[in-house]
Amino acid sequence: MTDRDTKFLGFAKLLQQEIWETEVSIVPMLIRSPTGQVAKELTEALQTLIAQRAYDLEQSGCIDISNEQMRQGIRLHPNAMLRAVKDLTKWPTKDELQ
Repeated sequence: MTDRDTKFLGFAKLLQQEIWETEVSIVPMLIRSPTGQVAKELTEALQTLIAQRAYDLEQSGCIDISNEQMRQGIRLHPNAMLRAVKDLTKWPTKDELQ
């Protein structure tokens, strides 16, 4: 196990539970109307949830960094740091992670 596997395990567990609850709440709709539209709506809902929680995770890190910087006399607002983070549209390569 590496830091990459365990660092955000709590976040992963929270997200997994929230996804499960989202899926469970949609199950009756799938049973009543198992169409491509329902699958599309489920996919979009899960993607939105994951995007929101990734944002929350990054924002939390930026707040922690900002608080540490303020203790050192540096002032950079967490939202400024968050805006600087690019959307991850592909998984980084092993070289990029090192």
